[in-house]
Amino acid sequence: MIDRTRVLFIMLALLFLSTTFSTASAQQQQERSIRGRVHRSAGVDAAWIIVRLLTSSSEPVTLAVTNNTGEFLFSGLKETSYLVVVAAPGYRTATEKINFTGRANSVSTDGVSTVEITLQPDSSAALASTSQPAFTQNVPKAARDAFERALRLGKAGRKQVANTMLQEAIKIYPDYFDAHLALGNELMKAGLIAEAIIELEEASRINPRDDRVYQTFGALLVKQGKYEVAAAVFAEASRLNPAEPLHPLMRAEALIDYASAIDASGSESAGAVVRNDALNEAERNLNLANNKSNNRLAATVHFQMARLYQRKGERDRAAAELDQYLLANPTVKNADEVREVIRKLRTPAGEIEPAQPPPPPQ
Repeated sequence: MIDRTRVLFIMLALLFLSTTFSTASAQQQQERSIRGRVHRSAGVDAAWIIVRLLTSSSEPVTLAVTNNTGEFLFSGLKETSYLVVVAAPGYRTATEKINFTGRANSVSTDGVSTVEITLQPDSSAALASTSQPAFTQNVPKAARDAFERALRLGKAGRKQVANTMLQEAIKIYPDYFDAHLALGNELMKAGLIAEAIIELEEASRINPRDDRVYQTFGALLVKQGKYEVAAAVFAEASRLNPAEPLHPLMRAEALIDYASAIDASGSESAGAVVRNDALNEAERNLNLANNKSNNRLAATVHFQMARLYQRKGERDRAAAELDQYLLANPTVKNADEVREVIRKLRTPAGEIEPAQPPPPPQ
């Protein structure tokens, strides 16, 4: 049986490289379509999460990301039956059977099946431990020595030699999860995207339940400006490891970037609605990250909240968040620049951009 988690990552990698969603196929063929909407049990739309399409025998077909109202679309379908699978952090995986020839679903005369999916809370996620179960491997000493040497070289700034040693560790032990993950991270930083994805896919094959693979892949998508897809990938990482506060933090940052890139001219425009929904979801995730971290991420959360409130036009709240940021991080190097931003935010006239936030805590 195909491991769905690994398949999901492969499909995400293909999505990343081709930059097309399943909806793009609708331009060429209109055989059948599945149009759906995902809600949480409380009635809230499940926005920016991954929806997987499988055949009736659970073979992967494609995937989509829900929009701000929880809607998704699969077009150009040829088979008569499919499975739609939705998984979101804090909720049980939902599977919906689609049969274009039966009566189980609503199918219009033009071959469009509509489906409403409601996610139910997962009590086991609420009781998740504070740390992931350890993934252990019996790594040969030679491979472990090469890996540790690579880490030392990397810290010394000798990145190219360090990558060579990581490759040596993998050559000795091809299933070395930590080495594949570390090499994928380094290749990503070097801008070698396709090579990075290969290493991350190998890491996912070896340990498909590790959230760090998805965290790294989400960061790749952010670098390419695919913020809404990145937000969905960070949600998948959070589903795999509900206790990790960095996942909702990075999802929030991606959604703020997404909102910032939207043309929202006019308060009643469609773009303004999407931007507002993205910022509201980002705010929810920032609060979630702060709670999960027991305030350890307070400084970064305050900075991102300042970005968020400025995008909303709430300048006083943005300034207040920057005040809290400086209290939580008094030794920050750009403190004077931040204070200048605070002063300008509290000045009625002018459009002021805050300083760039610090990199996410490592």
